[in-house]
Amino acid sequence: MAVSARFPEFFQPLFGALLGACGAALIVFLPKGPGAVAAVALWTAANLAKGELGFSRWFLKLPLFGTLLAGCTLLLKWYSLISLQNSGKLWAPVIAAMTLGPATATALAWVSRPVDDEAFARLSRLGTRSAVIAIAEGCVAALLCGTRVGVILVLVMWILLRLVTMLTEWRRRGVRGADIEATRVIAETVALVLVASLRDLL
Repeated sequence: MAVSARFPEFFQPLFGALLGACGAALIVFLPKGPGAVAAVALWTAANLAKGELGFSRWFLKLPLFGTLLAGCTLLLKWYSLISLQNSGKLWAPVIAAMTLGPATATALAWVSRPVDDEAFARLSRLGTRSAVIAIAEGCVAALLCGTRVGVILVLVMWILLRLVTMLTEWRRRGVRGADIEATRVIAETVALVLVASLRDLL
């Protein structure tokens, strides 16, 4: 189980925000390239690479494809961080993206049915109040990037949530623990790429 998954659901987005702040600090205080690499390495190690490993379980017949996808998320995060650093707008976008990941994963867990032991363990303690607080934390973090970009981030996360929900329902009639972790990584990556692309609006 990933480190963040050991915390109550309402605290997981806050843990993501803390990781985002630590990653931004590494980028600011270390040289340009190594700082971004250190931030991505910190984020991956802090969650024991559970999200990245979850991709290989999405494609059981093509585990190499899942591994390549996981590698692509790391590269996209690194590229987005370099782009944000060049723009001089780093702290709010990075914190927002790393908060939205756990918030989206919590939303997926809240609206889905567990189909393995890890998902049962997580969902058994997930109540409506905790889920709503976690989702609200993600929305507030998105608004750190400004109203326009924040609304876009929330809408994209909602679309991503709907797509993952449809996929997991179609394939297994519910979610596994690996699906929740993989969704967190996808959401973090998509949010980082999005804020890097919209950096002129920040």
